Amino acid sequence: MGDIKKVSGKELAHAIGKTPPAITYMKKQNFTEFSLLKLGYLCDKLELDEDDLVAMYKLKRIKLKGMDISDFE
Repeated sequence: MGDIKKVSGKELAHAIGKTPPAITYMKKQNFTEFSLLKLGYLCDKLELDEDDLVAMYKLKRIKLKGMDISDFE
């Protein structure tokens, strides 16, 4: 599978076009591209990679829909 790498917000935004598994999962959850950009921001802020974020979402640890970036500043 390869090394897990940290994902910046810009990388995550670009990844929307490439659709790695985490992004595909989030799209199936009806996340908008703006929400995916917020996910990228969260990845940066919490120093997580996108798969960690998906795992946290699945475990209901974080509420992503309707969240505001200012909540994390």
